[in-house]
Amino acid sequence: MIGLSLLATAFACAAEAALTSANPFRVKRMSREGVPRADLLESILEREDWYLSALLILKNAAVIVAACLATILALSYAPRWGIVIAIVSLMLFVLFLCRLVPRAWATRDPERVALLLSKPTRWLGLVLYPLVRVFRGITDVLIGDAEAQEAPKDAAALEAELRLFIDAGEEEGYIEEDEREMIASIFEFGETLVREIMVPRIDMIALEVETPVDEALNVIVETGYSRIPIYEEAIENIVGVLNAKDLLAHFRDNKDSSGELRDLLRPAHFVPETNKVGEVLEELQRERIQMAIVVDEYGGTAGLVTVEDALEEIVGEIEDEYDTAEAFFERIGDHEAIFNARMDLDDVNRMMDVDLPTEDSDTLGGLIYSLLGGVPKVGDEVVLDGVKITVLSLSGRRIHKVRVIKEE
Repeated sequence: MIGLSLLATAFACAAEAALTSANPFRVKRMSREGVPRADLLESILEREDWYLSALLILKNAAVIVAACLATILALSYAPRWGIVIAIVSLMLFVLFLCRLVPRAWATRDPERVALLLSKPTRWLGLVLYPLVRVFRGITDVLIGDAEAQEAPKDAAALEAELRLFIDAGEEEGYIEEDEREMIASIFEFGETLVREIMVPRIDMIALEVETPVDEALNVIVETGYSRIPIYEEAIENIVGVLNAKDLLAHFRDNKDSSGELRDLLRPAHFVPETNKVGEVLEELQRERIQMAIVVDEYGGTAGLVTVEDALEEIVGEIEDEYDTAEAFFERIGDHEAIFNARMDLDDVNRMMDVDLPTEDSDTLGGLIYSLLGGVPKVGDEVVLDGVKITVLSLSGRRIHKVRVIKEE
């Protein structure tokens, strides 16, 4: 009887470890592929808490029975030291042979062990169902409904758990790599700042308010932009936004280039560069506008951001017939790549599996400027944390292309 009790304890420990460690995605795949007993295991995992309760009852009952029988047996042979002998010997057997060994065996290949033990686990759940029901009812009366009273997980813990499921889904073939990247972008979306995705001031196409309307039309045709920021005297003083629809309507009504650009402007919408992208996207949707001017901490023009810029953070580059095809990233080897200097440092770190600092700079070009401490030249190199970065080309004083090599 003692041996049977210890065997029951070992079974309960192994089954518990296997059920809690089994990957549900793998079990679903096994079920789909027709693996024997995979359907049974999948149904057990759907009510895992009930079966774990049954295993807990069996484990505790078996230990109690084994302890009582071992004590009686030890006292019959050694009345003086029987209790001590029973406690020590039982502790060694239960901890080592009935807990540690079965748990280690089960967690080494949890799906296989869970499949192997699925039938006895199922029968145990059916036999002990009344007891499980009673004990769970008592627990609910004493501390409330466990499921209803479960404390909500904080955002960080929930995100970490979701990421684990996503990685497991990709590993098992349920989620494609591009789908995983899109989901990862959604996680990062809420923490991304506007300054990380904006079109910087140096790249903005803007017009002075005194620009003739026919010249403004030429700029819109050449660039393909439907909205152009308009400034007065200096780009720091944005006075409005010119919409291509308004300009076309003006030419339709006037048949010539008369009129002033100022009369065609719509109000500009301004957002701080430190705002979160998600907040700005909601704001633009609420105001039903497509573009906002980004201002720095001093109120100066830092750049502009559009709804398209925000959406590209999730779905990737959205190109139309006016976009120039220019690769932001070109893989040269396992440890080498060429980047556009405007590439976000977080993306560089992810693609190259490196850890470049992101505290003071958002882009690769900004990091190089901060490390060099001056205007770079073609061929300048910096080495940081085992990563060598070389300037390949410039556009004026601006870094255009760089080579990144992860040193082995």
